[in-house]
Amino acid sequence: MGTDIRLLAEYLQDGQWSAVLKPKGRGLKQFTVELSPLKIIDIGRHYEFFTVLAGVRRERFLQYGADVRPISRPRGLPKDLSPLLQTYIEDDDCWNASWLLVQELINFDWEQPITFYGLVEPQYANLFSSNQPFPHEQWPENAHCYALNSNYLPKSDIVQVSWVESYREFVGSEFINYFFGELLLLGSPKEVRIIFYFY
Repeated sequence: MGTDIRLLAEYLQDGQWSAVLKPKGRGLKQFTVELSPLKIIDIGRHYEFFTVLAGVRRERFLQYGADVRPISRPRGLPKDLSPLLQTYIEDDDCWNASWLLVQELINFDWEQPITFYGLVEPQYANLFSSNQPFPHEQWPENAHCYALNSNYLPKSDIVQVSWVESYREFVGSEFINYFFGELLLLGSPKEVRIIFYFY
């Protein structure tokens, strides 16, 4: 069973947090049922980002020895949550709720390295060298890199290898640029925060 995220945003106005709403529609909108006026930020099932955001689904990467540290362990919902979000979230079955200022996301060291370990057949071991990324360009289509605790190892000898990715590469540079760009449209990074939880 998969894990999903609900991600919303608030902005600070006159000392109070207000929920970011969807832009007002036109035309046929008057004939449709509006389930929620809240703007929900859809990022899909991005487990790498879930892991960096709050340590959720971290076990997927621990099997490759990757000690991915989250920006923050889940903090719960903020005490000064906007009334609209309080009402909305009360109706949801959520876990590992948390929040982060956009400035905290920006200040995080996205260039710090993460070391991964895997098991490969001997003929592919020479493609790896220490402190280098995974050799995607040279990686043969039929080759396999197994997790350290894999139950599906081939019968041949296996060699442990390692590679390094920055947090930015791990999550995806394009994703980070897009996500930050969307959040920065909402206001000052010190006055906009994301509220999120998993289900």
